[in-house]
Amino acid sequence: MFEWAGVGFGKQESYQLGMSLRQLAAATPGLESLRLWGKVLGIEVDYYVAEGSLESPPGAATAVPPLPGTPEARVDPRGEGANTCIYWVKSGGFAPWVRLPIARADHIVASREIKRVLSGKLESPVTATPWFPGTEQHLLRSQIARITATCTLAPAGFYEVMDPEESGSKNKLKVVEDALANFPGHEALAVQSGWAHASPFLLSTGKTNWPDVDKYPEGALTEDQTAEIAAQAENEPEKPMLEPIEQDLEELKPEELEGSVAWSIKVYGDEGIYTANDAPQTHRVTAVRSNIWPGAITVVQGARFANLYVGYGMKCGSLVPVNKDSGLPLRGTMPLMPLAPDDIMDEPKDLEEQEEPNPIQDEAESDKGDVDEEEEA
Repeated sequence: MFEWAGVGFGKQESYQLGMSLRQLAAATPGLESLRLWGKVLGIEVDYYVAEGSLESPPGAATAVPPLPGTPEARVDPRGEGANTCIYWVKSGGFAPWVRLPIARADHIVASREIKRVLSGKLESPVTATPWFPGTEQHLLRSQIARITATCTLAPAGFYEVMDPEESGSKNKLKVVEDALANFPGHEALAVQSGWAHASPFLLSTGKTNWPDVDKYPEGALTEDQTAEIAAQAENEPEKPMLEPIEQDLEELKPEELEGSVAWSIKVYGDEGIYTANDAPQTHRVTAVRSNIWPGAITVVQGARFANLYVGYGMKCGSLVPVNKDSGLPLRGTMPLMPLAPDDIMDEPKDLEEQEEPNPIQDEAESDKGDVDEEEEA
């Protein structure tokens, strides 16, 4: 599917990645799912990224959440928020998979303030202003969390949100009953209204939700802390799961445009409709690309869809309009790497010729004499 959309690694590289992922799955106990998340390009070495989920530890759902303001509160529990999945990286070939650290809210917040192309070395320092509190592996993990939260898509109606009491945490999804039988048609997936976000949204704090005051024992939080949490939740409400992508960046949307400026959709391959087993089928491939994170793509063919990222792990603001009020580009974007050329300017009109403002005076014709006659006074 991805090759039809212009994304791929080649047959040999794809085979090596497949065998490497099989080896990683066999060597990881308690693994529930594993897939290739994508490839993050670096200056010296590129990172191949694998995404997986592990079995939840016993008693995790009933544990008391850490108090706000403590270092433990900056980290989502495993299986929730930015740490819903576990990530491994490798440099390609026969290099081993290295498990990345868990995502921290302070790392995610700091990564929004800097622009840096990764070097390809996990232990290399991140020299940036403002200061980043970690090494390149922490920056890579933060960028993966941001891209996953924004660019993980699914066809509308394929998932549904689970009851928190049933799942033990918020923002858990499950496949709806008869999802494949009721899979959206190709025409519905060729527009933005046919797609929805399948990953929780990251707040300005770097986490996906605000603390639930009802989960704390009585007296654990002061009245001031409870009021502060309520004020923050009111000023920045949590975004619901499975939000349509056509609602993204509504503040930048031109009046004449339908849909969101954050996404572009294109259909590839044979668009003909054929009949197989008394049912219409098509071989077309529909690709949804992000204009905010260039390299993030979701493709669908028939009843199969997948998400992939291949890029530098940097946010871009040159593919979307600027802010209407301030004229500034999208927050946290990279102005040093414009991916779209500027508008071509028209040739200026030729200037009309004008007379010399200070013409040179012609000298009197010579009388061909040897001596000029003196003028009489």
